[in-house]
Amino acid sequence: MWQWRTSDERYQGRTDAGIRDLTKDDYRRVLGLDAYGRPNGKGACDFFGDMPLSHITLRDVSAYVATIRARGLARNSIRLAVAPLRCLFRDAAELGDVTHDPTVGVRLGGRKPKRGDDDGKQVLTLDELARLYDAIPEDHRLFVRFLAATGLRIAEATGLEWRHLDDDGVNVVQRLYRGSIDAPKTEAGARRVPLPAEMVRELKKHRLASGYSRPEDFVFSSTRGGPMHASNFRRRVLLPAFDKAELKIAPGLCFHLFRRSCGTWLGSNEGGKVDLADVAKWLGHEDTRTTLRHYIKPAELKAPAGLGKLTGTEAVNA
Repeated sequence: MWQWRTSDERYQGRTDAGIRDLTKDDYRRVLGLDAYGRPNGKGACDFFGDMPLSHITLRDVSAYVATIRARGLARNSIRLAVAPLRCLFRDAAELGDVTHDPTVGVRLGGRKPKRGDDDGKQVLTLDELARLYDAIPEDHRLFVRFLAATGLRIAEATGLEWRHLDDDGVNVVQRLYRGSIDAPKTEAGARRVPLPAEMVRELKKHRLASGYSRPEDFVFSSTRGGPMHASNFRRRVLLPAFDKAELKIAPGLCFHLFRRSCGTWLGSNEGGKVDLADVAKWLGHEDTRTTLRHYIKPAELKAPAGLGKLTGTEAVNA
């Protein structure tokens, strides 16, 4: 078991940027180590027990993954749960602690959306947003409108301080992650997001009415001045509002629905058709493929009006 602790202590990440403390804490939790790197009777440490790292095979790792898969998790959740184990073995292989990496070739499996089910591409229309705003108590409405207008991640919005706002935009420089202030999720996450003039005016009114208006105070704070508790807001305000507005959302979607709706709106003709690369920058994505795959709901394809000139026929749905 000492090998797990030693590997944890020396692990510095897989890139030159290193690994953030909060990410390392997440890795420890998944592996089954406490804050001091000691086994806590959970996770991978509990599964593999006293087995030396060099004795663990692909079959053993596959058996471990099967226990995660049995919890009914989606494929991406399984991938995230196995990531710390992959990092540990790749590091150990490079340092000569093991002769091979037993995580190579492991099949993750996992739950996939059924054909016809909502696959996470759900977005809200403007009419649905209007119904939702009406269903939200007035003192909470600004926060939801802010999420829809900016597309910020919930951790970015709850970590926002007044000094990060100016007369026409938001400077995203931090996020609230697991109760602590942390750097943005990725390098692309540090960005500037423009604000509509009406939103700027409402935020100024909100600041004047707030008891916490110093530059270092949170824009959306709790009653005691700390950051808003997103889970409480979701349970007490947002989910009841969805029910009241008679809006059905896909399982697991809530705050992210506003982010996806914003991305789709920006990339639509109705929203002014912002260039895909600019939508990716707005949302803080490093790759436009992420924007297309998860955030922009493709519209129904229609044959362009000029297609008939190429085929010798008129476009049916031009």
